Amino acid sequence: MGLIKSLKKKLYKFKFSNKFKENEIINKRIIVTGSNSGIGLAFIDLLIKKNKIIGIVNKNSENLEKFNNDNLRVINLDLSRINEIQKIKNIIENFKPNILINCAAVFGNENQNIDNCNSDDFVNTFKINCIAALELSKISINDKLEQIVNISSQMGSIFSNDSGNYYIYKTTKASLNMITKLMSFDLEKKNVIVFAVDPGNVKTKLNSGGYLDPKVSVSNILDLIQEQNKELNGCFLSLDGKQLKW
Repeated sequence: MGLIKSLKKKLYKFKFSNKFKENEIINKRIIVTGSNSGIGLAFIDLLIKKNKIIGIVNKNSENLEKFNNDNLRVINLDLSRINEIQKIKNIIENFKPNILINCAAVFGNENQNIDNCNSDDFVNTFKINCIAALELSKISINDKLEQIVNISSQMGSIFSNDSGNYYIYKTTKASLNMITKLMSFDLEKKNVIVFAVDPGNVKTKLNSGGYLDPKVSVSNILDLIQEQNKELNGCFLSLDGKQLKW
């Protein structure tokens, strides 16, 4: 059984790693939330040279200090305090983003079965994983906005769910998927493409047993972004661009 699992892991990594290449997104104004670690940090790393970026972090920004690049502006913001988001409205409006990448997420408490689902933790996780993405999207809408990309998870797919547990994380990601779909209708008339993407089994603080390096995952997501394909509007996608069931 261990051999089969090891082989699946290698095949999974090969499937996406051999696509890794330099992205062609240039001269864009981009907002990335959760940008001090994991997937968010990888977005900064792969976009910083040729784009202007606002990186939103919760207090700790030490991993971003290594870039020392005028293309990056770091904003400290606790996304669980939804009212605080309005304080950066003028900054976002003046920045006029072309792309918003809602990447910030927390998993919630470790035990999320029906007996240990803590309501306070549920509310806090919901604010960060879902409501903050909506509020940031609202203040990012301008005549230059092209895309909103919500980093979701296949764990948020109701269709694919085949087990209980993880009530908090699964529910918040399912809600983010619904918000993605709703915005895709409302912003279509403004020519804004909105889609959600499962970043794959990425090795991060949230998922220490992940298979993929964050840069590999992000490189594949950037492939989807640079297509600027209107047919992606309102879709829930895997890393290879295939549609996932909601």
